[in-house]
Amino acid sequence: MKLRCRKIPSFAAIILFLLFSSPTGAEAVTRVTGNYFLEETNASGPGGSANLVTGGVIFNIVPKTTKKLSFNISVPLTFVVADGERDTTVTPGGLGRFAADVSGEWFTLNLQYGRFANINNAAQLTETAVSGAAFSLAAPELPRLNLNYSKTETITEGVSARSDYYSVFSDYHYEWLNFRAGQFVSVSSSGNSEPFHSSNLLFGVGGGYEVLPATILSFDDEITRYDAGRSSEGTTVATTNVFRMNATSSPFEWMGLGFAFSQNESRAETGDTDEQSRELSTNLFPIRNLTLSAAAGNRRFTFAGDRRSVDYRTVGVSFSDKLIKTETIHVGLNASRSYNTDPGQGEDITDSYGANVLMEVRSGVTANALLGVSRSENRQFVSARQYDASGSLVERAQYDDRPTGFTFFDSEHSDLYTKNSPLLGDWSLPAHIESFTRQYGVSKSLQVNMVLTDRANLSASYSTSFSSDSLDLTGTGSQSLSGILAYAPKRNLSVSVYRTLTLPESGNRSDATAVGLAYYLIRGHRVSMSYSKQESGGNVGESFSGNVSLALALARRTTMSISYAVSQPGTPEETYILKIGVNRSF
Repeated sequence: MKLRCRKIPSFAAIILFLLFSSPTGAEAVTRVTGNYFLEETNASGPGGSANLVTGGVIFNIVPKTTKKLSFNISVPLTFVVADGERDTTVTPGGLGRFAADVSGEWFTLNLQYGRFANINNAAQLTETAVSGAAFSLAAPELPRLNLNYSKTETITEGVSARSDYYSVFSDYHYEWLNFRAGQFVSVSSSGNSEPFHSSNLLFGVGGGYEVLPATILSFDDEITRYDAGRSSEGTTVATTNVFRMNATSSPFEWMGLGFAFSQNESRAETGDTDEQSRELSTNLFPIRNLTLSAAAGNRRFTFAGDRRSVDYRTVGVSFSDKLIKTETIHVGLNASRSYNTDPGQGEDITDSYGANVLMEVRSGVTANALLGVSRSENRQFVSARQYDASGSLVERAQYDDRPTGFTFFDSEHSDLYTKNSPLLGDWSLPAHIESFTRQYGVSKSLQVNMVLTDRANLSASYSTSFSSDSLDLTGTGSQSLSGILAYAPKRNLSVSVYRTLTLPESGNRSDATAVGLAYYLIRGHRVSMSYSKQESGGNVGESFSGNVSLALALARRTTMSISYAVSQPGTPEETYILKIGVNRSF
């Protein structure tokens, strides 16, 4: 889009003003720095075209004062022409920025306001207003206090959006305890939609104390109340209480002990949930690079309306070291077994084994291979609520007179009985309810990094994961291959090529390729291009974009920048953005 004749005199006059004028009257302040600027942006895309010219003066002012005080003020003159409108609007002070920072020995205060206009990649004119304030106080022996407020408003193609955020937070340290409280509120809206608000109120206390040498006891208790929604739809309210307590001890260099307890209770309109866990753990270090671990605990929670209690225990071993005969191969091994025991379900067993090998094949070439194998034996939890009645086998006699089809679940032996007829005590033979599954999982990956030359690097990786009812180390399952080549034939020229191929165990394969080029000219000039192609399920998408950036020195402390970007050239989605700017510092 070309500049209209009525704008050319104003544009030229402002350039001369920027080149040859400087601010005066700065005697009352310690220092005044800043810059003049003038920038025009032209854009065109499938949705139309837009033109924006902005200019102004930015001052950075530091007054003479013993306190730390600084101001950042923008005084702009803005010209806006959008979507072919012939009228030119001049709005002094309409766009710009103001910021002030004040700090003392115990406090800081930040105020800011900004209003900006720009053209996005879709050639749409967007105006954004941002304002905020932040205050913090940290006086000795008093609670710390933090207050924050921010508001953001945007208008794009006549559609407005707004978001507000408020927060207040305070904490207080008393010896080894820490008390905290705060509230965080956000309100957002878009167009004519009703605002959506959310609020989070919290209170908490925690701390850690060394009760014995090398033994630390810590705890944390936090209560939060969360509500969110729109006024017309009603709000969702939830209250959560989380309590944690931990103890760690190292009685010997080769031993570590731990205890953990946690409780999480949530109360909401949709239903209440709670969970409690406790765990004892130990780590042994008999020799260098070898770790033996063990843990045992219990987890109580509500599932499908039933209160469940699951005992668990885990043992594991891990080793990591370089091979004795060579310093170029590093090997890591690990193995673990976990047991979960539930009276209403049985015992689940999970085994996990892993190996990791990192080796330097030759100078500049490294390879990292990982192998992971897991085996699980799971039993499905049976909820007695899905049957007509449940209890011990002795209690079944209470339901001998029930009609045909009545079901009774023996919760002690996981057996199901069904009435064959209305006759007294006519039950079917027991059907054992225990869904047992054994599953094996295998994951493999290999990554190779190569320094081809002092200007070229190649990185390639391959990964696959597979699961089946029997162990199969040769299975492939879902696969992923990727490679990145970076080449810089000259100091000011770089080329990158990236490709990734995904082969899922089921579904469509996908292939993605991207090529990028960047050429740096002298004195900050830059040219870049990128191309990408995506293929999935027979659908192919391509994208091309280019950018040219030039930085010209017009005079002392005065520069001109020119930037041109285009994407999807020669297609109905073609979009270009041309930006020209002049800047003079003082």
